[in-house]
Amino acid sequence: MKGHNEFEYIDRIFTATIYVYEFRDHKLTNAIDDVKTGEYTEEMAEILQWGLEDFGNLSNCDILVPPPRGTKDAESNHMTKIGKVLSERVGIPLHEFLHKSEEYDSQRSLTGAQERWVNVEGNIECIRDFRTSPFAVVIDDIVTTGATLENCARALKEAGASKVVGLAIARTEYIDDLVDAEVYIPEDEIPEDERP
Repeated sequence: MKGHNEFEYIDRIFTATIYVYEFRDHKLTNAIDDVKTGEYTEEMAEILQWGLEDFGNLSNCDILVPPPRGTKDAESNHMTKIGKVLSERVGIPLHEFLHKSEEYDSQRSLTGAQERWVNVEGNIECIRDFRTSPFAVVIDDIVTTGATLENCARALKEAGASKVVGLAIARTEYIDDLVDAEVYIPEDEIPEDERP
């Protein structure tokens, strides 16, 4: 059994900002909560675009891939909606190659790191084998333990991906030693004399 901070398949995880559970009235925290209902799609795509362009060579990836939708009764995958907008902005194709091989509980409903790892371990599959060996970026909203991203990466690498990196809108404050995070500031909030 892997510990919650031992990654075998995902090459790296980047997040654009930090999600703090205690800040329930914080604008970004509330917006991230609301993305599951379809709100803030454009704004979240903008944050991920910044991450693709700002973190190393992520913009050189071949494909963007959302994780499988959260629950069986979810009407749609909010990360697919955000990913479609992101794909149009950056010109990198989005593919829904990942599906649940077995239904599992929403990661959000679980509290412990070990529970989250057990919940998804081995339950995500890639529905195609790659003829080439693409560099894939898995996009997500919040990284709590990295379990979902690790299992997405496992499925993609078993299908032939050469490299898999996770890119999320935010990470929780509890895993600062596991992922690289920078603070995203919308351009209109940066003083004019400090803008690039």
